[in-house]
Amino acid sequence: MKFDPGQPIYALTRETMDDQSGKPIKMGDIICQHISVLPTDANVPGSEKKKRFMLSVKMYQAEEPIEIDEADVSLINGVIDKTGLPPLVSEQIKMVLEGKANPLAPKQDLKLVAGE
Repeated sequence: MKFDPGQPIYALTRETMDDQSGKPIKMGDIICQHISVLPTDANVPGSEKKKRFMLSVKMYQAEEPIEIDEADVSLINGVIDKTGLPPLVSEQIKMVLEGKANPLAPKQDLKLVAGE
């Protein structure tokens, strides 16, 4: 399926959530930060560490939607579920990964990237 890591995270007001420099926070950036091995993941096998690394590099370098498979989605969702991310952030990511449109995206920005 296609996933656009450049999609922004939205506040309940449907405005982008911005970082400290005023740039919109992107889904891919949040995913990359969290699929890195967490301290609580000390027993993660080396093969999964490599997969997480390669997936985060692919997302970080993406300038357009990327192809990800069900194993990638499962990995991302599993890691997101273990984080302390607020539901306002985590559920937007998970919905898009499930192939649903982000309900907080402004109407003109609504897009279903998965499965395109």
